Amino acid sequence: MTAELLALFTTAFMVGLSGALMPGPLLTLAIEESTRRGAGAGPLLVLGHGLLELLMLFLLLLGLGSFLAHPTVSRVVAVLGGAVLLWLGTDMIRSAMAG
Repeated sequence: MTAELLALFTTAFMVGLSGALMPGPLLTLAIEESTRRGAGAGPLLVLGHGLLELLMLFLLLLGLGSFLAHPTVSRVVAVLGGAVLLWLGTDMIRSAMAG
């Protein structure tokens, strides 16, 4: 039991740490929005992110995990996610060049 808890803690810690240390879309959005809207952008982004994570938790508890594990669904999510990241990156580059 102790080894299982240690493994669970270590895994959760490493996933959380990798999310905190690796710059990603949320950090980029936080930097961009804080320059536009000021310090209030950060708490709003954290609230929105937390609400989405809570929704995902409930959906996973209701069985969404088995649906997402299907190879076709994984590929579609990967392609759509990549497309959104490309769109966001392109939009940020355009915004930086314009202003």
